Amino acid sequence: QATISVLSKQVVGGEVSEDTLSTEELLYSATLTPDLAEKESIYQSATKRDGIWVAHNNLAAVYLEMARENPENRAQLVQDAITQLEIAANKSEAPEIQANMASAYLMQGDYDQAYEALGNAEGSATNELKGDIMAAKGSIEIRQANYEQAKATLASATDTETTFFNRGLVNILTKEYELANGALDKATESSLAADAFYLKAVAAARSNDA
Repeated sequence: QATISVLSKQVVGGEVSEDTLSTEELLYSATLTPDLAEKESIYQSATKRDGIWVAHNNLAAVYLEMARENPENRAQLVQDAITQLEIAANKSEAPEIQANMASAYLMQGDYDQAYEALGNAEGSATNELKGDIMAAKGSIEIRQANYEQAKATLASATDTETTFFNRGLVNILTKEYELANGALDKATESSLAADAFYLKAVAAARSNDA
C-alpha cells in the first residue's frame, strides 16, 4: 500500500512514467488517502489515461464531498460533479453513476430529477446500494407529501441515523406516534439527537403526554 501510494503521487506529479501503475492500481491509490485534493488529482489522472467510467464517477464523488465541505463553492463543485457523471453515464449504465447523480441533484434542490435518477439506479443496484437508494427515495417522498409510499420505501432502507429519523418523521406525519417514538429513540444517540428529541416532543404533545 505504501509503495502504491508513493508511486501514484509520482505518476500524478509526472515524476515517473504513467504506466508505472496500472489504471486499477492508480484508482486503488486514491482510496489510501483521506485528502480530497489528492483524490481529485489521482482520479483526474485516471480519467485522462483511458477514461473508464469508474474514474469519472469517482472524481464526481470527490467533487460532491468537496461541495459538502465548502458551501461557498458548492454550486460550481456540484456542476463539476454532474459534468463528470454525464461523461460516466455515456460509458456505462452502472447504478452507482445514477446514485451519485441523484446526490448532485439533491444538493441543487432538484428533487424531481433526483428521484428519477434514483429510480434509474434501483433496478440494477446491489443490495447494499439499494438500501441507500431506498433511504434517499424515502426522504424525497416525505418532501413530496407521499407519506404512505415513504413508509414503505423507508422500511427497505439501510438502517442509519438518518433513516431512523425519517421513519420517525413520517410516522408523526401519519399520526402514528408510538411508532414514531420507537424509530426516534434510535436516532437520539447520534448527530441528529437534538432534532430527534424535538420530534419526540412533538409526538408527545400530539398524544397529550405532558
